[in-house]
Amino acid sequence: MSEPDPPPDQAKTNWEWRVDKFTICGASLGEDRIVYWEQGPHDQGGASDQSVLDFLAFGPRDEVPENVRTELGAAIRRQAGDTWQALERAAAAHRKEIEQERAVAARVAEEKQAARIASYAAAKKLKDPWRSCSRAGVQRGDPRMEMAEAAISDPPSPWLPTIGWALALHAALLAAAIPLAYWSPYVAGFFLLFAGVILMIMAPIWFGAWALSIAAILAAGGAIVAVLAFDRARELGAGEIVHDVSVAAAPRYPGATGFTFRDARVLADRSGSYRHVVYRTHGSGPAMQVSHYVVAPLVPQGWPPGALVPAWAACMGSHESDCLSTLARARPAAAVTVRRYDRDTYYSQAVAAAQQRHGLQSVAGAPVVSLVDDPAPDRLYWAAVWWAQPGAFALWLVTFAGWSLWRRLRRRSAGA
Repeated sequence: MSEPDPPPDQAKTNWEWRVDKFTICGASLGEDRIVYWEQGPHDQGGASDQSVLDFLAFGPRDEVPENVRTELGAAIRRQAGDTWQALERAAAAHRKEIEQERAVAARVAEEKQAARIASYAAAKKLKDPWRSCSRAGVQRGDPRMEMAEAAISDPPSPWLPTIGWALALHAALLAAAIPLAYWSPYVAGFFLLFAGVILMIMAPIWFGAWALSIAAILAAGGAIVAVLAFDRARELGAGEIVHDVSVAAAPRYPGATGFTFRDARVLADRSGSYRHVVYRTHGSGPAMQVSHYVVAPLVPQGWPPGALVPAWAACMGSHESDCLSTLARARPAAAVTVRRYDRDTYYSQAVAAAQQRHGLQSVAGAPVVSLVDDPAPDRLYWAAVWWAQPGAFALWLVTFAGWSLWRRLRRRSAGA
């Protein structure tokens, strides 16, 4: 014999289940509505409700376990009591009404789509007003009419003027930015960014070619790369490169920008770091960008603990652990000095942190260097100066050629 159903005032009206180890979901049955809720970590969550009629007609609005769905249906039936059959009829009528509304909305959407397609097709059949103007006053059979029709049927290609204007944009931005870079590469970078945005907006209006918007942005990007490389190349090229010296002698060459060492090693276990945080505002809110500037003593092979540190090996990354791993694996044979701005602003604080943490002292004028394979990397920077803008123009040219070819093939397929 089965157990009798519990009285309505004691029937279960709340259910909970766990989605994962952080998130709990639940459902609560009221007199005529069901509330679905979710609670996650860090006070995340939300709630939504559904009428009992809608539940009986279409099932639960949110995803719930099958056993909860079954128990919800049974609880609604117990709660309805003698009115259950009337509730079922009302749910069936509700379902029919909603399905009719959805069918009407689907037909309206189809009609609007068909109207848009018909409008587009009709617009394609309209006469070109420019062609009408070109034929004004010219009679059929007139040689001028034949020349006009030939010109209309085979218009001149816009390739050459568009490519010419794009080349002029690239050359003009680079020519304007390089003199500014002598004064300040950052001012030159901001100028290029501002000029690129203005040209992206105005170039299609001035020259009648939308492809020049992409040309303006690529021109600004290529010029910014060239300007930054130009500043670094000038800085590295201003000093000498000292070959085959002991790292202990590095402070004796204050004007050097490159070294090749014969006896250097990195003490990664005596490092120091400086954490630089920048907050950037985006559409979804502020985002934190973190950079770690890490240094470790660069010493000769026979360096005794407690002696003065002759040089510091530097590394910059988004994670301090990555820099420490890089420095620990390094086999220092060549190095170049870091940028003066980075040395004075960031790496000096990392050196101070290492000295305070490990009780170290530096030799006066101890350089802060980045470990490299080539002690004369200014050649790479000069290559970037010369090739960044031509590379940006070549990228635009390939994009423009592909776009033009695609348009021509599309016209042919449409006319077939």
